[in-house]
Amino acid sequence: MIMSRYILFLFFFIGATAAYAQPRISFQRTTFNCGSVEQGDHARFSFKFRNVGDSALKIFDVKTTENGLSEPNYNRADIVKWTTDSVFIYYDADFVKLGSVQHALTINSNDPIEPAKTIYFTFSIIKRLPKR
Repeated sequence: MIMSRYILFLFFFIGATAAYAQPRISFQRTTFNCGSVEQGDHARFSFKFRNVGDSALKIFDVKTTENGLSEPNYNRADIVKWTTDSVFIYYDADFVKLGSVQHALTINSNDPIEPAKTIYFTFSIIKRLPKR
């Protein structure tokens, strides 16, 4: 009788502990000002995040909101707990108007609390300076 209660206790304890071992994606901030890009240039933007959970984080997909952005580049391997990684975006400013540009990235992961995390970033397209 005592042994069966002990086994039952262990079963619930292990189950409850496993339920709390979850991945969590965390960005220091969710809005970024990336400065300026000269018209006709190519820019690379990097957005760091950290897995602050207790199990491996898996990025399934990263979506962008606008044309001109390359296919996002990200680590497709599991990101172990407390590890920092990045999502990279390339922007082609060849045929865009001058002015402010706003974009969003949605990172889809196995984070059970926020499976689709959206971050926002802005930058300015400025006129290309003449070469001297």
